[in-house]
Amino acid sequence: MSVITLSREKGSGGQSIAKQAAEKLSYSVVDKSLIIDVARELGVSEAAVERFDEHEPRKPGIGDWLRDVFMGTDPVFSAEAAPVFWPTQTMPTLVPTPPVQGEHILDRIEYLDVLRQLIRRIHHRGDAIIVGRGGQAILKNETDVLHVRIIAPLEIRCERVMAREKIGLEEARKGILVSDRARAEYLHEHFGMNWADPAMYHLTINTGLCSIKRASEMVLAAVPV
Repeated sequence: MSVITLSREKGSGGQSIAKQAAEKLSYSVVDKSLIIDVARELGVSEAAVERFDEHEPRKPGIGDWLRDVFMGTDPVFSAEAAPVFWPTQTMPTLVPTPPVQGEHILDRIEYLDVLRQLIRRIHHRGDAIIVGRGGQAILKNETDVLHVRIIAPLEIRCERVMAREKIGLEEARKGILVSDRARAEYLHEHFGMNWADPAMYHLTINTGLCSIKRASEMVLAAVPV
């Protein structure tokens, strides 16, 4: 009854590794389905929850924006203020997203509270691989959890994304950098942690040096018994 958290760079093969390992272990894979679960718990739309998800640089809701204004903080990230692990060349200006009429205005505190509850329920149930969503931060002190990070060199990731999405090199590279930035922002903003910090993980696998199958076998070998 163990749980694995799996953090992955876009194009590193992390999703495939999670699927292969889960099949061998008879575990469930928990990934974007958490968005649906959070939305259901809060009684809001999936779109409202997706504003806080890790796939795209987050545009804050009105509640976040007003809190920033009254606390005197600047809602625009500058390259100078950004942590060193953020690519900042294309850092977007953060503009509040207007709510849909009649929609509950979801804020970050509500989102994180429910996310933590759901991930802890999954941990209590066991037999799951949690892909992204800050699982490594929420469950960092649990001794029966294996924290895994999947990486690969940028050029290899570009090749994989080009083949998978049938796109050119520049588009693939841009998509990867946007994804990396979004995932780094997500973990830093919500949990105050560095996404790339090796001390957060029991195991980091470079799929530029091994096959996806071999990487999944490494994960299986490291699962707590």
